[in-house]
Amino acid sequence: AFAARPADVKRLRSAWEAATPVAERDSISLFGWDGMVALSNQQWDAAATAFRQMWQVSHCTPCGAYEWAYALDKGGHADSAIAVYRRIVEAPNSDLNGIEDGSWFPLAHLRLGEYYQEQGDKARALT
Repeated sequence: AFAARPADVKRLRSAWEAATPVAERDSISLFGWDGMVALSNQQWDAAATAFRQMWQVSHCTPCGAYEWAYALDKGGHADSAIAVYRRIVEAPNSDLNGIEDGSWFPLAHLRLGEYYQEQGDKARALT
């Protein structure tokens, strides 16, 4: 999805749907797939909405948050993206396996630093 390859996302979603009975498809996964489809098509606002919904219904603090921030960022909503990136780096991880932190935590820090540098706030950028 991040590589803007909608055909691949469609193929992977179809494979997931074929392997996952309807009764086992939770809203977290469905919002996530909707977000990935929108992300792969560079439909930033639709992606941000889907990932925000995923984050809202999720069991973990970071789940869907980076994707939400990324979509806001790409869609030109800098202030909202900064707020979500900050939420990622400031909140404790409630995902007991830590997958989301290891994947997105460093990228959220990097992007926050870039924003602060662009704003001329060197101290916050370094932090």
